[in-house]
Amino acid sequence: MSSQSHKMAGPHPLSALTAACNASSVTKAGIAGCEEIELTGRFSEQMAQLCMSYDYSDVTFIVEDEKLPAHRVILAARSEYFRALLYGGLSESTQHEIQLKIPLKAFKALLKYIYSGSMSLSQMKEENILDTLGLANQYGFTDLEMAISDYLRQVLSLNNVCAILDAAKLFGLEGLTNVCHSFLDRNAGEILQHETFRTLSEDSICSLLLRDSFFAPEVQIFQAVYDWCKCNADGRSVDNVVSKVRFSLMTLEQLLGVVRPSGILDPDHLLDAIAEKTASTQLPYRGALWPEENVACNKFNSKTIQGELRS
Repeated sequence: MSSQSHKMAGPHPLSALTAACNASSVTKAGIAGCEEIELTGRFSEQMAQLCMSYDYSDVTFIVEDEKLPAHRVILAARSEYFRALLYGGLSESTQHEIQLKIPLKAFKALLKYIYSGSMSLSQMKEENILDTLGLANQYGFTDLEMAISDYLRQVLSLNNVCAILDAAKLFGLEGLTNVCHSFLDRNAGEILQHETFRTLSEDSICSLLLRDSFFAPEVQIFQAVYDWCKCNADGRSVDNVVSKVRFSLMTLEQLLGVVRPSGILDPDHLLDAIAEKTASTQLPYRGALWPEENVACNKFNSKTIQGELRS
């Protein structure tokens, strides 16, 4: 009876797996491959199905009057911010509904990232991407913050660089800030005439005007700053931004014919600029920065003082 039972039981469930691993003279590396199971794709897919689903949900976020179900343990596992919010003894720890004053589309994108680990930036509007960058910064998703920053570096244009610079400055993203500054240096003349220049924050426009490599005729810079001031009427901000213009680099005709009629600079400062221009031998010049570009060539009308000029 025992022998029949043994036969009916058949081979041990692991024997087939062991045989597969030992077949065809499997090496130690092959055996190691059988010992490691990698099914993360299916796991991510199943986790993503829980995103904004009421299945097993134990908390609901209210954003822009829309209710979004979520799971405390998943959020807490993915973010220290949510761990403190949902399990840190705050009032939200016992609330079934939590209201958040944040952009709805950006929060939905963030939730999908939390549950799936992926985000399709190419399918999002730039304003929503910047909002999502802000949430990633606020909630401590450093990897996502860096990934979005890398994407924004690749899509910089005259239409979006000012908004991206503002976001980079606001969130303390030094690398992205430097990339924006370099882009603006290379396109100074164009950005000064672009409508988005007037939307720059006070901090962003001041940081730009202070750069020696932000090179354009100073009268053109002044005219763009004047337009910015008309759109940003706070007197303190206006004074701060105007003070970054290098008036001593302008001609007397420009100072008297352009700056003076604007009324944006008081007479004493105007006289100071004229005095500095006529008396100083060390004016605060700007200069174009062209990395890896040989400027000593015919292309830039360079003149040979000594030696040979290369084309």
